[in-house]
Amino acid sequence: MAVMIPKSGKMRLIGTATALTMFFAYLFHLTVPMSFLAPYYASFQSSLLSGSIETLLWLLVLVCTGTIFYFIPFYFGFLLLYSFGKVALTSVTFLPFLSVLIPAKNEEKTIGNTLNHLLKSDYPKDKMEIIVVASGSTDGTSEICQSFSSEGHIWVLADPLPRKGKPAALNLGLASAKGDVIAVYDADTIVEPQTLRNLVAPLSQAEVSASCGPTGVLNQEENGLTKATALENTYYSGAGLVFEIRERLGQEIDLLGRNYCIRKDILEELGGFEETSLTEDFSLMFKLKEQGRRIAFCPKAFARDLVPSDWKAYSAQRKRWTAGWNVENKKYMATTKNKRKAVLGLINFLIQGHACVFAFLAAIFAVVFWLLGEYFLMTSALLTLFFTIAIMVVAVHKYGNKRYSLLLHFPRYVYIYLYMFRYAAIQPEKGVEWEKTPTS
Repeated sequence: MAVMIPKSGKMRLIGTATALTMFFAYLFHLTVPMSFLAPYYASFQSSLLSGSIETLLWLLVLVCTGTIFYFIPFYFGFLLLYSFGKVALTSVTFLPFLSVLIPAKNEEKTIGNTLNHLLKSDYPKDKMEIIVVASGSTDGTSEICQSFSSEGHIWVLADPLPRKGKPAALNLGLASAKGDVIAVYDADTIVEPQTLRNLVAPLSQAEVSASCGPTGVLNQEENGLTKATALENTYYSGAGLVFEIRERLGQEIDLLGRNYCIRKDILEELGGFEETSLTEDFSLMFKLKEQGRRIAFCPKAFARDLVPSDWKAYSAQRKRWTAGWNVENKKYMATTKNKRKAVLGLINFLIQGHACVFAFLAAIFAVVFWLLGEYFLMTSALLTLFFTIAIMVVAVHKYGNKRYSLLLHFPRYVYIYLYMFRYAAIQPEKGVEWEKTPTS
């Protein structure tokens, strides 16, 4: 059985929002006498408590102002409460013919391990083919792949590509794919035996066009950078806890480059993979969003891959990511027919995706407000810090194999996101090209 995250009902949404609103309104009432608002609040309160209607008006003002002043901790408290909830079990008897695409230029060090794990999958071998695109390889990648051909349907393509990069390689594989469903993996990504079954299962529902699963870090114990990346992956970059929260809220799910599948007919309808894009996954994601296509999240479709272990390679990868995101988001914002939805989605992404930055700023402001004697605002900052750290703990518990020691690398995780945010703000798309990211 595959585990799915169903959308929570309206009653939970209303109940959660009401409980948090009352909590923060009460907290506002307790702490506002210790703030710069104290004299205004006292006189306003006494003037309104002279009658029943005025009292109700005062309570309304209390609730509204409390929520406004505590908006950021309110938001992260809301996310924390939606980190938990029921799951639905879906049968994995839906087993369409699956084509697994793997771009693999000069990947002799990792491709054998990747193929070995895919072939050990419990997905029926007669309903699966693996297409490795080794175009441009000058090492033993093709030969290693050919050595696995007796164990399953493995095809190696080495035709010259019209354009450099992963998207062109994926399109070459797509042109030869026989499957009804296309799955995408990197040459250093390994799957668990049940990953493919779980990944494909949501497509048994007609309204689901694509699905993705969480991805952990294969070399997380290598150094502090890989451990920080492992922590990051449990929350967002590896399709972690944020994806589960979004499913419960009925929000749109992102695609993140690997460990995802999509219906072949829909992919072809969208023109395949965008070869001019630095991030073909974001390009595909925005196209699906614009058409109102649903992407599902599969928490049990778990995979792991290698991440860069030195800063030079890591920086190059993140610059490409931020550049690609900037370009694709601008294209989407310029062409979408629903500007309001796009703007709200962008704001939501910026807050959710940068939770670690909010925690970092909250810690600083908590100290500043304490020194200024503004305990009202200090409480808001401390609650923001508490809720975001609590979210990270839940993320590690659910998507980090309960390796809570990863939380010690939270400061480096914050630095990574501050670096990416700074780079994104200076229009990084200028001069950035698609390059393979070395992992060591």
